[in-house]
Amino acid sequence: MKRYAFAAVFGMVVVGGASAAVLYESGFERSESFIAGTGLDGQANWTATGTDQYWVSDAISNTGTQSVMMTAGSDFNDDWAWTPINYDTSLAVVPTVVAEVDMYVDAPNTQTSDGFSGLDAYTPTVDRIAQVTVDFATGSLTLRSGETGSEVSTADNVWVFGQYNRLGLKLDYLTGLATATLNGTDLGLQVNLDATRYVIGDVDLRGSFGAGGTTELVSFDNYSVTSADVVPEPATMALLAAGAAAFVGRRRRR
Repeated sequence: MKRYAFAAVFGMVVVGGASAAVLYESGFERSESFIAGTGLDGQANWTATGTDQYWVSDAISNTGTQSVMMTAGSDFNDDWAWTPINYDTSLAVVPTVVAEVDMYVDAPNTQTSDGFSGLDAYTPTVDRIAQVTVDFATGSLTLRSGETGSEVSTADNVWVFGQYNRLGLKLDYLTGLATATLNGTDLGLQVNLDATRYVIGDVDLRGSFGAGGTTELVSFDNYSVTSADVVPEPATMALLAAGAAAFVGRRRRR
C-alpha cells in the first residue's frame, strides 16, 4: 500500500508542477539569428522552397520587430518553409503535438485564384500528416488529412483579414484525430490521422498564391511546436528527488 501511495503522490506532483515540452519555437527575431531583409532559406536551420518567396521582414510583426513574410509574384507560386522537428510520438507518454503560428493575410481575394496559407505537417519521408489552411477568397478554414485523405471546412468569413490571427493544428495520436484552432478556440473540425505517420518530421509554413489574385501578402510570427508530454519544472524535480530518496531510505530501513 505504501508503494501505491507514493506513486499517487509522485503523479500529482508531476502534473501540478509541469509544463508542455517545447519542441521548437521562434519569433524570427534578430536575437535568434534571423536577419531582416534576406530570404528565410538557410537562416537558423530553416529551408524554404521557391525563389526567395519567404523573407525575414521587419515590416509587419505581431510581437517583437520581425516576422516571416510571403509576397505574391506575377505567376502562381506554391511554396513551403520548414525547420526539422523529428519527434516520434510513439515514444511519448501523451502522444499529442500542437503546432501554432500567428498569421496575417492582408486582404480577401476578389478573384478566383485558389490561394491559401497555413500549417502543413509532414513525416521525415515527406508524407503529409495533416494540414490546416485559410482560403484567401472565402475566409474559410480547411483541415485535411494526408495527401488525398478526408477534408472538412468551416463556414465562410471565419478568418479576419488585415490582422494577425493565431492558427493551430493539433495531432492527437491517442484519439487518432487531427483538429484545428483559431485564436485558441476549437473550430469543431476533425479528420482521422494515418497511424503509420506518427513521426513529426516538420510542420511547414505553407503559402500558395494564385496568378492574378488580390491577396498579396502573408506574414507568419511566433511559431511554435509543442508536445503534450509534461516536463517537470526544477522545483518539482527537487521534490521528486527528495521524495525518491526518502522512499529508498525507508525501504532500506525495512
